[in-house]
Amino acid sequence: MNSITFHARAALILLITISAAIVGHSQAVPEPNGEESRHVNLDARKMKAVVGHILRAEFARKKGTKRVEIYDPGEVGSGFSDLDEAWLPRLPGIQFSLVSEDELQRRGRSGKIDVYFFTKPRISEGRYKIGFGHGDPSCSYVGGNWTFNMIGTVRVIRMNSGFGAGCGNGSGN
Repeated sequence: MNSITFHARAALILLITISAAIVGHSQAVPEPNGEESRHVNLDARKMKAVVGHILRAEFARKKGTKRVEIYDPGEVGSGFSDLDEAWLPRLPGIQFSLVSEDELQRRGRSGKIDVYFFTKPRISEGRYKIGFGHGDPSCSYVGGNWTFNMIGTVRVIRMNSGFGAGCGNGSGN
């Protein structure tokens, strides 16, 4: 009986330690349903799987050659995911490229911001979430929230809700 208790305790401690390492620690983020989620840091292998899955789901069926620019904030510390060129999948007729914060600022001065972006991953009620949007990340954009589970590898990725924002000059134009 004591060996079972010892093994159960050891397993519980291991589970807590692994969960803490995966989840990390960061600020709370309000969810549309009133729940709170926390930003999490996923390792490069998991981010590559998530980013690749979402980009394939969004663009694999698109006809014709298309250039897809994805915002990479770098070390800005914003609510957007830092990305790596190696995470972008290769799809026929699609050219993915990353757009830096400096390039986004330059485009903003000329009024031409139209990029895709990923929000930082977060966890809520045991489910991981990441947003994928399109538009001007600092103003008008639309997108979808994708949920997924992680048991060793990333599993069950699907879009479950949308999000968006808009900017205006207050004149109704």
